[in-house]
Amino acid sequence: MQLERRYAVKLNAFEVGVLQAFLWKHKDCLNATVFKNVMEQLIRCERAMKEEAGVKVQKLPDGQLKFTDVDGNTVIRKPYEWENY
Repeated sequence: MQLERRYAVKLNAFEVGVLQAFLWKHKDCLNATVFKNVMEQLIRCERAMKEEAGVKVQKLPDGQLKFTDVDGNTVIRKPYEWENY
């Protein structure tokens, strides 16, 4: 039995966002196991970056998300389909 090899790809925050948007635009690819795994990793990266940057996420009663950074800047928007907060 051959062992599965894993490789790391180094991306900055912008590249993570671009790759995530590209995959989401081509949702039909996400049904394939390989891309589903990649998207799950990108979502974990996105959440880790927000946490590291001190961004707090709050789900509002109307279903929208409220993002607040350490300086108090706030953004309120509808969640993307992959954002399950």
